[in-house]
Formats: sequence, C-alpha cells, structure tokens
Amino acid sequence: MRFLGRQMGVYFFLIAVFSAGCFSDVSLKGHGCDKCWPCERCVQTDRGPKCKPIKHFYTQCGAEDSDVHWFNSCNEQEDEVEDCSGDNIICVNLSTLDARCECTNHWEGDDCEDCPGNWDEDEDCNVCENHWIDQGDDCGTCPGNWDEEEDCDECRNNWEGDDCEICPTNWDPTQDCDECQHNWDPDENCEECFTNWDPAQDCAVCKNHWTGPTCEECPGNWDPAQDCNACKNGWTGDNCELCPEGWAADQDCIEVCGNGFTTPNEACDDANEVDWDGCNHLCEITEFQVNTHTTGRQDRAKVTMASDSRFVVAWQSEDQDGTSYGVYGQRYDVNGLATGDEFQVNTYADSLQGYPAVAMASDGRFVVAWQSEDQDGDKYGIFSQRYSADGLAIGDEFKVNTYLSSSQVLPAVAVASDGRFVITWQSLRQDGSGYGVYGQRYNVNGIAVSGEFRVNTYTPSYQNYAAVAMASNGRFVITWCSNGQDGDGSGVYAQRYSADGLVQGNEFQVNTNTTSDQKFPSIAMAQDGRFVVLWQSVGEDGFQWGIFGQRYGSDGTPAGEVFQANTHTTDSQDMPAVAMAADGRFVVAWQSGGQDGDGYGIYAQRYDGDGSPVGDEFQVNTYTTGSQDLPTIAMSPEGRFVIAWSSYEQDGNSDGIFAQRYDADGNPLGSLPWNHYQ
Repeated sequence: MRFLGRQMGVYFFLIAVFSAGCFSDVSLKGHGCDKCWPCERCVQTDRGPKCKPIKHFYTQCGAEDSDVHWFNSCNEQEDEVEDCSGDNIICVNLSTLDARCECTNHWEGDDCEDCPGNWDEDEDCNVCENHWIDQGDDCGTCPGNWDEEEDCDECRNNWEGDDCEICPTNWDPTQDCDECQHNWDPDENCEECFTNWDPAQDCAVCKNHWTGPTCEECPGNWDPAQDCNACKNGWTGDNCELCPEGWAADQDCIEVCGNGFTTPNEACDDANEVDWDGCNHLCEITEFQVNTHTTGRQDRAKVTMASDSRFVVAWQSEDQDGTSYGVYGQRYDVNGLATGDEFQVNTYADSLQGYPAVAMASDGRFVVAWQSEDQDGDKYGIFSQRYSADGLAIGDEFKVNTYLSSSQVLPAVAVASDGRFVITWQSLRQDGSGYGVYGQRYNVNGIAVSGEFRVNTYTPSYQNYAAVAMASNGRFVITWCSNGQDGDGSGVYAQRYSADGLVQGNEFQVNTNTTSDQKFPSIAMAQDGRFVVLWQSVGEDGFQWGIFGQRYGSDGTPAGEVFQANTHTTDSQDMPAVAMAADGRFVVAWQSGGQDGDGYGIYAQRYDGDGSPVGDEFQVNTYTTGSQDLPTIAMSPEGRFVIAWSSYEQDGNSDGIFAQRYDADGNPLGSLPWNHYQ
C-alpha cells in the first residue's frame, strides 16, 4: 500500500529520536533542567539550558480526522504523518505507539480500489455476490446446483427453482439434471420422446406396435406410414394377419382393380379394366358408353325410365342402317346393366330416320317416335314403334301424322302409367303460317284415339320445338316455342289437356321475361299432375343463354316465381332437359360452354318437391375433352335418375352416346346397383 512503507520508516526514526532525547542531555541536570517534565527534554541554548517538549514520539490516529498523526509524549497531536482519507480506507491503531492506513472490509490495491474475487462491490466488498458462500477469507464456494461458470448466478444444466433445487419433468437428477430420463429427447427439451417411444409410458416402452432396441422396427403387416398402429394395405385382424377376399395376399394384400371385389379404397370394381363402362380401370365411377356401333356419329339421344328403374336410351346413328341416319336403342335392367344388344328401331331405312323420342310406361313397355324422310310421300313424316317390357317390337312401325304435306318433324312422346301415350310434333304450314304444333293420342293398345289435333291457338309465324309430359292418369301438358307471340323474339307457351284429350283452359305464356328469345322448352310431370317447364333465355342471367324454369300445380296455377337453374353464368348454358319424380322432386340438366375446361360439358341441379335447390349444381360428365352436349334425362317415381348425352370422340370416332346413373340422393352410380349407398 502506498502509505505503509513511509509509516515503517517514520516509526524507526521515532525510536531513534526518542533514544537520543533527554537521555543524551542528562549532564545538564542540575544546571537548570531539573524542572523538565517527563515529556520534555533539556536543550542547551545561548541563554542556557531549557526544557522543550519531546516531538515525534509515536504515531496514532488523529482525534478529529481519520489520518495518522505524530503524538508527543504528552499525548499532544502533532503533524499529520499519513492521509487516510478516501473511499474504502480507514486509520487503524496497531498499538499504543503505532498506527497506519488500512483498506476496509476486503478491499485491496494501492488505493483500496479493488474488490477481489467474488466479494460484492455493491455491498462494500463485505458480502459475497450472487450465491457465493463466505468461507471467512474468500467467497470461493458456489453451492448446490448453482453454476460456477455463470458466476454462481444461474442454475447449471437444467436445474431450476429459487435455489436451483428442482430438476424439471423428464430430466434426470441422478445425472446432475443434464440428461433426459429414459428415452426422452434432449433436443426437444425432454418434452418429446425419441422416435416411436411412448410418452404415455414415460418413454420407457415402444408405442403402438413398434419393437426393437430403439423402437425402430414395425413388425409383420403393421404400417409404419400409420405409426405402426394400423394394418398396411388390406391386412386385417388383431395382429394384421388376415388378407380379406378381393385383396392379393401374394402381393402384400394390395387392392386389385378389376377382380370384381370392391375394396374400401375403390369406388367400384366391375371385374374388368374397360373404361367408359361405368367403372374405369382405376376403379373410379364414370359415365358409361351406350352405343356399341361407333362408326360415324351417334347423337340426339333420348332416355326414358320405368317405375322399377329399368330404362331405355334411343338415338340416331349415322350410316349404321346403310343409308344416312337410322334410329337405335339400348335397354338396361334395374341394376343398370345392358339388356341384350343395341337394336335398330326403324324398319324403313331409306334416306334419313332420326331425332328420336322415347317414353316408357310404369311396367316397362315403351314407345319410340322419330322423323323419317320421304316415308310418308312428302318430305318428312313422324313414325313410331311400340315395344313390350321385354324389348320385343309390338306390331310394325306406324305413321303418326295424317297431314302429309311438307314436313312434320321433331317428335316428342309421353306415356301414362297404363301405357296410353301421346305424340306431338311440329308441322310446316299446316296451321297456315310456318310451323305449328300438332299431336296424336293413342290408347294402351297403340290405337289412335280421335284424329291428330292442333295444339297452338296462336298461329302467326312459327310454333315449334314442342315437348310433352303426362301424368300417371293420362292428363298431359304440351309446351312449345312461339315466335313473336310475347312481343319480342321467341317465347314459351303451353296447353293443358285432360286424360280424354280435352283442352283445359287456354294456352298460356310460361316465361315472364320477354326480352329477346326464350326457347327450347322441356317439361316434366309428377304422378298427381304437378309439372315444371324449363327453357333457355338469352341475356337474362347476364351472360348469353341461361336456364330458367317455372313450376305449376296440378290445376295449372304457377307455383312460385320463375327461377334460374344455372349458377355458373359465364358463356352459354342451354338445351335444358328436366325429369320429375312421383312426389314432385325434379332434376334439371343442361349443356354449359367452357365450364369443364373444354367445349361444352353437362351440368345438373336437383330440386326438392317445393322447388328448393338441393345442393349445388354438379358436373355430370367425367370425360371433358371436346364437347359433351344435348343432355336428356329420365327419373323413376322414387327419384332415381339417368342423364344421357352426346360426347365428341369419346368412343374413338366422332360423337357417341354416354350416360350416368344416380340414386335418389344424387350419388353417381356408373355400373353400381341402385342401392349401393344404402
């Protein structure tokens, strides 16, 4: 220390002076010095001996300050020897003769400026800092689980708590809380097990069915991709030891599409890998191809359905009968399987027979009508053929129209439950002006009842594109397109008839929006006579053609307002078709431009008996290349339905006929049975 060396020198000087004091002048005693006090010494002066105080006798701490001072033998404070002022310094009397400046507490250094080791400077270097322990001379011990490398101010490893006394969950206190217990993962702070160990078993046991020293093995037929907790592929059983029927055990129990067994991951399996038969080579439900003959074009399909869900599809086929177009059909049983081969409907095959219409009685008997070129002697006429429920022709094909002049084209047909039917068509100039709409009723034996009759009352310009629907008791309604009658372009009109063919009221306008054209109507009727009419209207949905409809009660009173069927409005939605169940539920189908990504596609919307939409509009076709167009639809009394359409090049050669079956809940079936989802 800066002052200790000087103090030691002063001390030895003081002893020397003291030793040479009065004792060196004892010879003066008795010569004027005998009155000196013990704290004085005799000094010879010019005036003789005198008594003077002995100075520099010893050092002690000052009475009024903290510095080291000289004191004479009379205890009188003399000059300051050492300055003990300043931080961390005090004056200390070492003995009655000696004093010096010292650092307080544990301070050290020349100016007592250093608080060494682990002493706490903020506590005047008299208390150990943080959690160090005072062992007397130093703070050299960091106790318990405090971390010496962190200046005893943090818990070491993973200890925690006010006194680092807690080793958290899953850390191992026997390993100084530096390792996880069992198989907890330190990289995850011992909060997660190593892979495949079971946290519910404290990471001491493999979870699920994992085995091995590090739970790395998923044995047998358990699936590691499902955390070894489910059987892989098709394996079943308590230990994944069973491969069920329909799965290939020799191929690790995988599904085999095309073996006739529908496995959980297959929508269908029809025991083949043929596409477009309702179940494709990937065992996905698709539409099915109706036509067998694929050369040339097969289009203009119509479909009808019996009460037990048997159905028939009819279409026109190019050059198949040897000259231009002919009419063909295909029957299907109650499970949607083709019954027999496709069959030719028209007997007369010269020139063109096409644009077929078909309708079916509740017991499966059906009738087909079509237009035939030159067969009635003057351009086109309407011909028909009746069939038994077994698909056998009943009698010969017969001519429907009795008026033969010019053309009678575009037939439509409807059948009552007992087999009565009505055929309607458009006839050129028969009503005196352009096309008019005509009809002919037939009894259950196919005998014409009365003569053909004109349907439209308004005759100027054209009345065409007729459609007809019939209730189970024979009541029927005919709808058509009339040009100019609603004041602007084409409009949709209708006329109701009793079962006896008597007109019920006047013809009535169906569309309420009359701007531009409303045309190509379609109609469907419930067993009790309720009916719905659909048509296409230009510009009404904001973008080219859209699909609109109107429901009616059995007395012909409108039920609710006109409604829009299509939700998607971009481009054109046109050529509507509609079918109705016995309770009034109905389905509308149409073709939509560009919606499926390429050309036209087929879309549909289901409705309940009150006319409320059921779900969203849905895409019918799965094949989307080119155009799928001209939809037709039929529905059973309980609500099962079939939609058929033309598809370009799907059968490998121009247009072909394809169809899709649906159950009453709107689930597509392809080749599946009707009750598949029940």
